[in-house]
Amino acid sequence: MTAADQLGATGPRRAWDLALTIALLIVLGLVTVLLFFMTALLTMSCGGGSCSSSTNVTGFSIAFYGPIVLFVVATVLAIVWLVRRRLAFWIPLAGLVLAVGCYVLGGAIVTAS
Repeated sequence: MTAADQLGATGPRRAWDLALTIALLIVLGLVTVLLFFMTALLTMSCGGGSCSSSTNVTGFSIAFYGPIVLFVVATVLAIVWLVRRRLAFWIPLAGLVLAVGCYVLGGAIVTAS
């Protein structure tokens, strides 16, 4: 009995799902790094300490930590779903949409205040 069978794996392994999930996780990782640097540029736009209010700190935190946390969660979930032989390609896609959404939300909070 393999480890996948012990974890309740059902169905055949789908090679296309594995390849697509890995490719989308790489894209998600690259987008996460891009959003990291874009958030750093967003914080540099605050000249003279004008971004020290709690609203701005909240916006920066959402834009900075949100994509990183979503990348880690999406990677772990995708691996678990792949081991259990379930369709997993949608997990990095959802993580990608949510990561960009976190950045947009954080940026909106910063620019609104």
